[in-house]
Amino acid sequence: MVDEASLRICPECETRYESAREGDRCDKDGKALLTEHALGMLEECPALGRIIGEKYVVVGMLGKGGFGAVYRAIQLPVRRPVALKLIRSAAEDDGQRRSRFFREARLVAKMSDPASVTLTTTAKRKTARSTWSSSSSTGRPSMRS
Repeated sequence: MVDEASLRICPECETRYESAREGDRCDKDGKALLTEHALGMLEECPALGRIIGEKYVVVGMLGKGGFGAVYRAIQLPVRRPVALKLIRSAAEDDGQRRSRFFREARLVAKMSDPASVTLTTTAKRKTARSTWSSSSSTGRPSMRS
């Protein structure tokens, strides 16, 4: 019997990998492998399985809002889980909204609390959407006053 937690499928050629990990790629076409659950969400969340900047593999969605969406991703090649925020295409074209997106990133970079994320990278791209990534938060709320 196949462990569903380790089963990954290529969204392009549908090859099944029984002991793949998050962030693994298909041997045939290089696409990011997804769980069966994630494959079922591709229409709702087309970023799943995308490889962003040859650095991050999008493996799940954490939430979305006015600027864009925050995804669960794996940072390559170190396989570190991160939260990856991608700006929406419409916001990317709006200079004021794009400035706010990066202002938010600068504010996150200044935060230091066990319950907050740590900003790891930002990127302004000419051919792709702007992004910033942070550690995946597993901390508990701060008890500081």
